[in-house]
Amino acid sequence: MNKFLKLMATRWLARTPFGMAVLGAGWLLGRRRKRRARQAREAQALRQMSSGRRSRVRV
Repeated sequence: MNKFLKLMATRWLARTPFGMAVLGAGWLLGRRRKRRARQAREAQALRQMSSGRRSRVRV
C-alpha cells in the first residue's frame, strides 16, 4: 500500500513544473541521506574489525 501511495503522489506531483522541482529536490536529499547511512555502516564495520580482538576461526 505504501508503494502505491508513493506512486500516486509522484504522478500527481509530476504534472507541473513546480512538482517536478519538488520531486528533484526530494530525490537529491534521499540520495544524500542514503550515502551518509552507507558511510556510517562502513565506518562502524571498520571500527569493529580493528577493535584489536582476534577471530576465533582456526585455519
